[in-house]
Amino acid sequence: SETWQQGLVGAVLTAALQPEWSGIDLSRLVALVGDRNGGRGVFSGHASLETSGTSLDAAIDNLNGAFDAQLGDGALPGLNVARVTLANLDGIPKLEEAAVGRARERLPELLAQTSDIGSLRVSGTVNEGRIQIGELRLDTRHYVLDAHGRFAFDGDTDLEGTLSLTPDASRTLMSGSGGVLQALAGSDEQVRIPISVHGRYPDLRSAPSSDFLADAAARAVRLPGHDRAASFLRRLLGGGDD
Repeated sequence: SETWQQGLVGAVLTAALQPEWSGIDLSRLVALVGDRNGGRGVFSGHASLETSGTSLDAAIDNLNGAFDAQLGDGALPGLNVARVTLANLDGIPKLEEAAVGRARERLPELLAQTSDIGSLRVSGTVNEGRIQIGELRLDTRHYVLDAHGRFAFDGDTDLEGTLSLTPDASRTLMSGSGGVLQALAGSDEQVRIPISVHGRYPDLRSAPSSDFLADAAARAVRLPGHDRAASFLRRLLGGGDD
């Protein structure tokens, strides 16, 4: 009735929630909200949340608590951090071209639009509607991402982390290579790239850290032989060999 609706005006709604879910088919869940291409996998997790507000929007803005969620044996469209990382190695001329070319030849899965996910775990807190990611770990066949940062309900993302190719993927990418590709690997010949992931999902950008690019350049001068190192540096900086 009109009287009942007037009585609700200005009312503050409060709620304390402790949802727990297990074995949910992600593809069915996202279909309920009208997304026909929202990924697949088995979704589980739990949360402890509380909120108050005079409207749904206000309640979301005032949401506080903690959560832990996992996705197994699935995929999320656009969530191939390796692809966007390799595409943004242009801080050092020629490195992107070499890395993408070798990946296309030997590990095309690194350049796919979507990665098959072995597992994805995300945990953190919600403070006044802002999600703070304390731990994010993404395991795929060829790489692992460990990160932390923030994520908004509208998909806006800002994460800092490390993209690590698996030992097998690192060997496959680097085997028989020369020149600038050697700048990607550490002393153990495994590729680990500190990155910053930002943007609005699924349009994410993954940029290698400036320190990593500087270290890659420094590794060049430690290559055996002065002439080899000088040649490497020229190529690293975008020039050709004399």
